[in-house]
Amino acid sequence: MSLDNPQRYKLGQQAAIVSIVGNILLFLVKFYAGKVSDSLALMSDAWHTMSDSLSSVVLVVGLFLANRPATKKHPFGFGRWENIVGIFIAFILAIVAYDFLRSSYERFLHKEYAHFGMLAIVVTEKENKRIN
Repeated sequence: MSLDNPQRYKLGQQAAIVSIVGNILLFLVKFYAGKVSDSLALMSDAWHTMSDSLSSVVLVVGLFLANRPATKKHPFGFGRWENIVGIFIAFILAIVAYDFLRSSYERFLHKEYAHFGMLAIVVTEKENKRIN
């Protein structure tokens, strides 16, 4: 089934909004669990979840820009904004990944460890069940 531009735009917006709300709530839980347990892995996962929210915000803007009608100056429309948004999202994720790689390496060198509590265990267990 092929979607025309208005349907695609509307579905994309709805999916992005659900993603933003869900990921912000999930971020808050993971961030709290990471702080309580001093777990860089949980903090990394929390910030990755927040970057998903930011990616969804960028997606909404990108969909808006890409959905604009063709003009005389741009007779083929603005669909390439989807590609630009994809590159921007990849750049955001690369920055987040670099920061946590650097932090992980520093913690490894200083032999720091996490203090796992019940909340950290519950959060990671729910995540493991969702993946499997």
